[in-house]
Amino acid sequence: MKDSPKFHFPFYKRYSKQIILTFLSVLVSYIILKVEIQSFDKIVDDFIVSFLSTIFNYILKLTLIIISIYSLIQIKRTKDKKYLIPIIISTIVLILSLILWRKFEERESSKIVLKSYYDGDFNGLGLILRENKTYKIEDYSFLGGTYFFGNYKLKGDTIILSEKYPLEDRSRKIMGNKLLIKNGFILLKTDSKGIFNERESIQLKINYSKV
Repeated sequence: MKDSPKFHFPFYKRYSKQIILTFLSVLVSYIILKVEIQSFDKIVDDFIVSFLSTIFNYILKLTLIIISIYSLIQIKRTKDKKYLIPIIISTIVLILSLILWRKFEERESSKIVLKSYYDGDFNGLGLILRENKTYKIEDYSFLGGTYFFGNYKLKGDTIILSEKYPLEDRSRKIMGNKLLIKNGFILLKTDSKGIFNERESIQLKINYSKV
């Protein structure tokens, strides 16, 4: 009885480590950049979520460093420079991550020109405008909160936010992207005719203003 034919995959056998390392570096890099780009526009301020997110982020970055070190060892052992691919990918992503962090720090270090808050029974809402034309919305409750970021421009006493739905969820209509400064308060939305309602229950009281 004849033996069944054996299939050999010399290419896979030779380059399997390189393929796996490159794939892992691309996958981990994609997750890191996706998470950090999303965090640039929105941050969940909850102790457990923040703690787990931070740990997860450190693990991902440590994974890239381990991949790079292992690839470097393989280069020294095999003299095969194709192992440079995962090192290059990992290095670029770690540098981009550092740049994003620096951009976030620079944005948040800009001087505040307006600060306003609404405090409800169980929740609250805050708006901060900075000198560098960026805003920060604090949507919070006793369980935690979420920060939303974007850009703004002033037209007279009207604040125009860059995001059409500043609180992200279209169903939450308590705030539009056009706000009105009036009598020490910020009015948050207009009626169907585009007129701001001064009797709206949720208004932001201005605590500090240089605008």
